[in-house]
Amino acid sequence: MKKTVAVAAAAALLAIPSTIAQAEVPMYGATYAGPGISATMNDVGVVIGNDSPNYPGQPWVNDGTGPHDLPLPPGTVAARVGDINDAGQIVGTGYADGQLTSDMPAIWTPNLAGGYNVDLLPLPGGATRGSGVAINDAGQILASGFLIGGVLPTYQAYVIDGSDTVPLGLSGPITINDNGLVLTRNTLFDYTTMTDLGLPAPPDGVRPIAMYPSDLNDNDQVIVTMLTTIISHTRYEVIGIYSVGVGWTTVTGVGFNMSAGSMNDQGDYLVSGGSCSTMVYLQGEGYFCPSSLLDPAETDWTVARTLDVANDRSLLVTGANSATGESGVVLMRPTGPLPAPAAPSDVVAIPHEPTAQQNFVSIDLSWVPADTLTRSY
Repeated sequence: MKKTVAVAAAAALLAIPSTIAQAEVPMYGATYAGPGISATMNDVGVVIGNDSPNYPGQPWVNDGTGPHDLPLPPGTVAARVGDINDAGQIVGTGYADGQLTSDMPAIWTPNLAGGYNVDLLPLPGGATRGSGVAINDAGQILASGFLIGGVLPTYQAYVIDGSDTVPLGLSGPITINDNGLVLTRNTLFDYTTMTDLGLPAPPDGVRPIAMYPSDLNDNDQVIVTMLTTIISHTRYEVIGIYSVGVGWTTVTGVGFNMSAGSMNDQGDYLVSGGSCSTMVYLQGEGYFCPSSLLDPAETDWTVARTLDVANDRSLLVTGANSATGESGVVLMRPTGPLPAPAAPSDVVAIPHEPTAQQNFVSIDLSWVPADTLTRSY
């Protein structure tokens, strides 16, 4: 098939800096992980997610043998999972009547039969309901409880540490890392010393009107979206990574309508608002839509936005397979370096002269691909 592209003589300002990789860009294979569009994984390759045609839905786990429904917590009719540690412990929320106002925190633990046992988690004093948010590799659970100590109007964070339930007096819990640091929407909190560290002052040269942290890794690095201004309906933002006790690294310039997502321990992270809804940044290599990393031989898969990135750079993405009909969460794993396409043949370049109707300068290229795996040049 003959392909044609127009190369225009134009320049653009990019909010996210372009990174030309000196190392080889990885190529990925794709495997169906499970249904739905909400999922995460641990660093031993176990994926958890939520099948939610009817929210809150049915949680599932995939340990490499395909997706399997998780048992529902006792007394509930629906559930959602939120996080999994490397021991395979999963935390989430059960719903007694399928409604969001009947939430109770829950934990799923691997059993000797190859399945999972599920139990409801304790609530702190006064709390009437709650949800499981995150779990670290030490087994410390970050949860959210409603009416802790009778305080209204919001949910507040607490930690379940063995047999202890420890209220933190903080709202908007996000995660707890292996060092006992807790990240919320508003602050960093050291659970080990019970010290509120606050959010850091912004980096030099950035004057945000609001700061939105989204993840904390085990190297005590926090990724933050900093809103600098709003003009009409457009939000202008900068993304930075703050290393506790070290300082800031800004990773984008000022861009519009973008936000940071999850981040692994290598400093790879997700950014929403790009050309594919959610891109992944791979340290030292650049920003990628997941489709650009897919092995060209995987012609049956169409993949879209990125959901998570593990320490080994495995990706969870949304996608569909035209051959099998599977759709939902797709696990993409690196399989080797992405090969360069073979040089095309019959390349023709035709200059386009500007006219009153088409007032631009371009060179129209056409060619015949030299292999069947090449998608574009």
